[in-house]
Amino acid sequence: MTEPTAYRKELRERILTTALKEFFQRGLRAVRMDDIAKQLGISKRTLYEIFKDKEELLYECVKYSCEKEHEEILAHREDCKADVMEMLVDFIQIRLASMSSANPAFFTELGRYKRVLDYLLAYRKVRGDDGKYFIGLAQQQGYIRTDIDMDLLGRIFQISVDNIMKTELFKQFELPIIFRNLLFVWMRGISTEKGINKIDMIINRLREQPPHQ
Repeated sequence: MTEPTAYRKELRERILTTALKEFFQRGLRAVRMDDIAKQLGISKRTLYEIFKDKEELLYECVKYSCEKEHEEILAHREDCKADVMEMLVDFIQIRLASMSSANPAFFTELGRYKRVLDYLLAYRKVRGDDGKYFIGLAQQQGYIRTDIDMDLLGRIFQISVDNIMKTELFKQFELPIIFRNLLFVWMRGISTEKGINKIDMIINRLREQPPHQ
């Protein structure tokens, strides 16, 4: 197989970032391959030469997003050794901010794509392993209780997330609000007194920051 040129590699990444943004903001059904090609200023033929159909494009978008997230987490492993709680809260804030532009249809319509769902289920283990690493570090730093079963709590948390999507709670409340409440209540529940004080201090500091800081 011929190795892709530097231009094709760069184009492929531009397609992925553009398509992911469109899918995320507009939902899957609303976005056509034509829309993505026009936005990028390329022909539909060129797009189909790189991705054979919309399902393959969606799969590669989700995979690309998950890999980028994992790379970002790995990059912060050394940074967070001084104070992991600062990093965890900052990471949550970034994820919640990204959700502010999410169209709930993106999540509900994913159910039509088995290959994508299978990948996301497999990625849960990677995300779970990352979570265990940071929670373990937070326990060492005295922020998280040591008398908890993280495997059990992880499953309970995932069931909560799955139920939020299944019951379409996002039709009544915005997604960032839902997950902000879920995450911070969950974090406070597993934290020591030192951890709770730290979370409250960080949240108060964030509230005092001017918009767009």
